[in-house]
Amino acid sequence: GRRGKGELGKGKSKGKGFEGDLCNAGSPRTSKLEARSDEWIWKAISLGEVDFAKTGAANFDFQGTHRRFGTPLISFLRAYISGHGAFKPPAAKKVVEDIVEWLMQSGANANAIVPPGASRVAWSYEREEKDGVVREKTHLD
Repeated sequence: GRRGKGELGKGKSKGKGFEGDLCNAGSPRTSKLEARSDEWIWKAISLGEVDFAKTGAANFDFQGTHRRFGTPLISFLRAYISGHGAFKPPAAKKVVEDIVEWLMQSGANANAIVPPGASRVAWSYEREEKDGVVREKTHLD
């Protein structure tokens, strides 16, 4: 069915710029005709919409990869770290526990390699040195 802008699943997440048919929710670089049939599941996982994502579990490859989201276990990290989607306090910890438990029980591979070109997730931080402040970045994938 059609969903209004910013709606996903039961409306827990109000993602910016998400619009249209969930089964054809391609990235900005992918036309609706080229979109994967499981794109909406990847989007739901990435936003922490566990219950909604579970509705498509029968058609989802938990050991697969996605060119934008990476692996199922990596796909939600960006929203979790930044507190977007269903990852708003105080529910964030419970959402992560539910998502990781579901993904692992469903066969997601914790050792899967993130495909080249997938969105990279990184921590960026500053630390003081004798010569001034040094900015560093550590990639999580």
